Amino acid sequence: MHALFFTAYDRPQYLRETLLSWEKVRGIQDWHVVMRIEPSPRQGEIYDLYQLFAETMMLPSYEIIVNPTVYGVLHHPYVGF
Repeated sequence: MHALFFTAYDRPQYLRETLLSWEKVRGIQDWHVVMRIEPSPRQGEIYDLYQLFAETMMLPSYEIIVNPTVYGVLHHPYVGF
């Protein structure tokens, strides 16, 4: 099984660009997509972008996870994996 893993904190404009580019990837519906969010004042926007991406791509297998605390740019991917 393939998996795609995203992390985001408080820059929805960059996440939007990233997700738009992933919308062009063929076969992504065959992958499990994990979308993790660091707590921030913008986490609602980040969550909504992830949810829209999942709906637009009709992902059959995905998770959106809000971390209980901020792990930081280096530790966040480690926690996810």
